[in-house]
Amino acid sequence: MPKILNIRESRQAMAEFFCDIEILRNEGEFEARVEGITPNVMSLKSDNLEELLEQLTLELEDKLN
Repeated sequence: MPKILNIRESRQAMAEFFCDIEILRNEGEFEARVEGITPNVMSLKSDNLEELLEQLTLELEDKLN
């Protein structure tokens, strides 16, 4: 079941963003699927989970700024 990530951005006003994030593993490759930030499902892949999470963090920050 996807987890709900609540990201709060405080700039001029407080806003809440909700999205579904799935982290999948298939034969050593990790994939993150994000729904709710953009009209399409965002998909990121990496052989390294730590790198995938870093890439995911950067993409989410970019989409929310």
